[in-house]
Amino acid sequence: MLNQFIKIYKINKKYSNNIIFVSPDEAYIKMNKNNYINNFNKIDMKVRNCKTINDCKNLYNKNIILFSQKEKDKLYELVNKSDRKIKLFINLYNIPWKFARVSNKIDNGLPHTHDDTIYLSDVFFSNPSINTLIHEKIHVYQKKYKEKTDKLYKLYNYEKINKINNVNRRSNPDLNNFDYKHNGTIIYSEYKSNASNLLDIKLINSNKNSSKNEHPDEYFAYLITDKILNNTFNENDNEIINYITY
Repeated sequence: MLNQFIKIYKINKKYSNNIIFVSPDEAYIKMNKNNYINNFNKIDMKVRNCKTINDCKNLYNKNIILFSQKEKDKLYELVNKSDRKIKLFINLYNIPWKFARVSNKIDNGLPHTHDDTIYLSDVFFSNPSINTLIHEKIHVYQKKYKEKTDKLYKLYNYEKINKINNVNRRSNPDLNNFDYKHNGTIIYSEYKSNASNLLDIKLINSNKNSSKNEHPDEYFAYLITDKILNNTFNENDNEIINYITY
């Protein structure tokens, strides 16, 4: 028991300044900062099991909870491992880790971000991984460095355009509020007919995997995470390396 305490203490001491556990009140404020819930359409509400915007707000407010000590200890461990992977990419590494705890009733339990904070549910803690943490931290990075992110996307032939709004679009807090043409084609996601959860989506103008290709914010979060974890950067990746380093 003493050895376990010393181990946890050392981890906490080393990384406590780089990990912030956001209170439920602050986490809820961040959700509302960009009118996330206010912009839900009817399908957004249906798949989240609420009937009105106010009903959704009450649901979200009640289901932002506190981390247990066991969960905090697990995050200290995973952040330690994640930081070892990203330490060479200084700009990404230097962003503080901020976490909020939610129940599975929020966004079907999927990990997601609002502003500078990563939201994690029971789903994450049933199978915790640094893959998820790094992926979500890249979303935080995209939000923090908007101009740099725009420049990167242009280099990869993404053209930013005003978002096409219709009743079938899925609200996704990890994405910015724009659509993109890729090599001249507009690609975005819509709910499938009779959607029952947030993963019931399809891509418009593409037959590729929806979760990875619905938006450059998702595409590059998957791509960069994979390259970091598998150390597969090559001479063609200088722009991406510079993006997360300087």
